[in-house]
Amino acid sequence: MSNKIVYLNLLSEEDIGVRKKVNYQCKAFKNLDYKVVQMSRKDYTTFLYKLESKSNGIIKKFLKIFSSVLLLKKTDNKKYFQKEDVLYIRYFMSSPILINYLKKLKEIGVKIIIEIPTYPYDQEIKKETLRSKWDKKYRFELYKYVDKIVTYSNDKEIWGIPCINISNGIDLDEVKIVNKKRKDINKIIFTSVSNCSFWHGIDRFLNSLLEYKKNGGEKEIIFNIVGEGTETSKLKSIVEDNPILKESVIFHGFKSGMGLDEIYNNTDIAVGSLGIHRIIGLKEVQPLKNREYCAKGIPFIISFKDPDFIDKEFVYNNISNDDRLFDICKIIEWYKNLKITSKEMREYSKQFSWDIQIKKVIDNIGD
Repeated sequence: MSNKIVYLNLLSEEDIGVRKKVNYQCKAFKNLDYKVVQMSRKDYTTFLYKLESKSNGIIKKFLKIFSSVLLLKKTDNKKYFQKEDVLYIRYFMSSPILINYLKKLKEIGVKIIIEIPTYPYDQEIKKETLRSKWDKKYRFELYKYVDKIVTYSNDKEIWGIPCINISNGIDLDEVKIVNKKRKDINKIIFTSVSNCSFWHGIDRFLNSLLEYKKNGGEKEIIFNIVGEGTETSKLKSIVEDNPILKESVIFHGFKSGMGLDEIYNNTDIAVGSLGIHRIIGLKEVQPLKNREYCAKGIPFIISFKDPDFIDKEFVYNNISNDDRLFDICKIIEWYKNLKITSKEMREYSKQFSWDIQIKKVIDNIGD
């Protein structure tokens, strides 16, 4: 097998967090002595990519499809790939265009690995489109050309293709441990960092906080909402409609670097996803954010099963996996009795290093 990895993704400009993840994965491949070539629309169709970022609606969709096709056309030959090179694709749905591309590369002798970030994923699709219809048809032809599927699920086979099972990873060089001062159990600061999608269930926390306040909750609560997304306007409406929340909820928008670190350093409890149940079919998930919270050394709350954090004292998951409200008093009591340190949480997080996760991929490519 060649030591050349070509990493292909078709991410958009707004996919900042996911693009960072791709960069961390590529860094891990390099740390394991592989030559890595990143392929993206941004790098290979710069002009069209810039036009797309300034466009909206149908024109934006057309430019995205056109630039994607151009990228695939540019790299489907022996000038770009040699026999035994590895193509690693962050899955972007199947189509006759993708199948034809993979077929050409297989004829050259390229090893093809596809990573599926979420599986199953059909329930994430709110509206049926030509693209989703194509995917449901053509993904069942992938087995002819794809050697392995990388998945964060426990599936051993997807669409007739053997799986490589990994956990979501982190780059410990990039995730700094918090510089946290002593606990103040009279003022509890919660923080959610996300792209504010419906499956994060931030509305559940707001409504539970509202109930806590109406029932005369004794502690001062601050809830930081960091990030922007499709749910942001809905979340702001909940706060606007309930003035009692205004003194507690802060919308920070997108934050990174020192600005985000400052928020983390003042956070007592991080808020993971509270709406995974809204994606029908998902039973276990391994969100990247859980691992980042752990590496930061911040205890966190979730409402679903993450196999890497079962029975860990720094994770509060006594929250129902549905839309019911939950008792914030019980979370505060759990936090008050926590004995584990940030350093101990950081130590536990080392198993999620991308170097370790990507080595699982490399060790199983040739099986």
